[in-house]
Parts: sequence; structure tokens; C-alpha cells
Amino acid sequence: MIDKNSHIIIKKSRYEEHEEHSSAWKLAFADLMVSLMCVFLVLWALEISDDEEKEQIIQYFRTGELSVKQTSIYSDNNNFVISPIPATGKDNKTEIDDLINTALVQGEYNTQEQLQFLMAKLDNFAESINAGNNIFIEVIPDGLRIVLADSDEHKMFASGSVQLTPFYEDLLLEFASIFNKIENGVVITGHTDAALYKDSSISNWELSSQRANVARKTMEVGGLKQENIKQVVGLADTKPLDSVNKFNSINRRVEVMVLTRQAVAKMDNIYKGDNDSLYSKIVKHKNESAQIALKNEPVTRFTEMN
Repeated sequence: MIDKNSHIIIKKSRYEEHEEHSSAWKLAFADLMVSLMCVFLVLWALEISDDEEKEQIIQYFRTGELSVKQTSIYSDNNNFVISPIPATGKDNKTEIDDLINTALVQGEYNTQEQLQFLMAKLDNFAESINAGNNIFIEVIPDGLRIVLADSDEHKMFASGSVQLTPFYEDLLLEFASIFNKIENGVVITGHTDAALYKDSSISNWELSSQRANVARKTMEVGGLKQENIKQVVGLADTKPLDSVNKFNSINRRVEVMVLTRQAVAKMDNIYKGDNDSLYSKIVKHKNESAQIALKNEPVTRFTEMN
């Protein structure tokens, strides 16, 4: 029996009380890490954006609204598809290329508004690789004209050579890397100045054609799709930029035309014609020529005797 006069003493451990509040710092630390991650993402977004995009980001954080409507560029009737988020497992080079191309969308650029947008992105990219003084871009009725010009400071080709200098080889490789998102048809033309080629057996026609093909091969390595190349042409010195001084180094250049769908259709119609009818005419003419050749074939005495 318990003595009524006895006292029961219950001792509580301070350790248990301390344990109840020991995890509070973890929540605070987690909140801090989330905040730092948000700051990092904002800084990263600002780092890869151009000036116009930075202003839009700042405007969004101030007002919660974008200052530019994007439906005009990303609408469904323009056949554009929003760029997918990069998948995991990519190597560093692929991730860098994806970051470079985040501002572009996959598809064709056909309207004047879309071409202006593309020109602005290409201009910014040229500046980012320190090639703004060597790449000139303009919107034309049939698409976009990109001029990769020679200069006294940087030669594109050695005199009379088809070998690209390292500066322009790197420039073409870097510049062509964005073409893997452009589905337009492309025409590449080579141009020379009026100086005559040293070897009399080769003219500026051959030289400009070979240089255009060298540029094509280099851009294919950089990302230009073969199926998008519609024509590669050498125009010698017939289309100088400086028509007063045809020996000006700026006339030695390679031009890349990004064509609209309508321009590609017009080009196809020039070569297409009525192929079935033309094929029939060629076969008929070939057979007639063969019969005439047989009649005019020389005959020996032995053949006559037989």
C-alpha cells in the first residue's frame, strides 16, 4: 500500500524539450536556399537576354504584365512551334547551343514582321560573337539578305584561294549554328572583285563558285541543314557592292539569302515547267538525232560489198 503521506516526484527531461524545437533551423535554411535559387534564376535570365528582353523582364516584375504582345510571332497560323525545354542527359555543347537559340522558334519566317524579328536576333548574335562589322543583314521582299563581306582588316580568302581564313571559318561556324532552327530555303552566292585570276585557265566564275561551295560546306558543319539549301551560285564580279571601285575588298564576299516560302515556290517554278512534256520532246529529239547519225555514218568498201 502506498503511504498517503508519501510524495511522488516526476522528473521531466530537458533533452526532450530541446528535441521538440531542434528542426526549426532546417526550415529557415530551406527558405533561404529557395530564395537564393530564385535570385540565381533571375540573374541567369538577365545574363542570356538582350537589352529588349531585359526591359521586358524588369517590366514584368514591376507590373506583372509583359509590355510586348507575343501572339503576333508565336501564333498558330504562322506554323511556329515553341522551343521545347532541353531534355536531361545532354552534353555541355548541346546545352550551350540550346541557350544561344532560346530566343528563336523552330519554323519558317515568311512575313515582313517575322523577318524583322529574325534580323534583330541575327544582328544581336553577330554582335555577341564580335562579328558585327563583318556581317550585314537586311530584309528584302523575298526574305532576308545576309552579307558576309571581306575587309582590309579581315580577309575572307587569301588572294586567288578558296581556303577560308581562320577568322571567317570560325565566324561561319558560329553564325550557322542558329540555322538549325530556321526552316526557310537558303541560297548561297559567291562574289569576287574585278581583279583577274592569275591562272588564265581559271576565271572569277570558277573562283566565286568554289568559294560559295566552301562557305556551304562550312555552314553545313555549323548547323545549316542540307535539305534547306536550294542553290549555290558563283556570280564572279557581276554584282559588286561598290560599283564605282570594283576592286574594293567589300566586293569579295559570300551572301546567304534566307528565302520565304513564296520565293522558293517562284524559284521552283522557273526550273519545273512542264517536265513531262519536256521529257517527251527530249526523247523524240534524241531518237531523231540517232537516226540521222546512222544515215551519215561512214561506210567502208567491205561494208558496201556486203
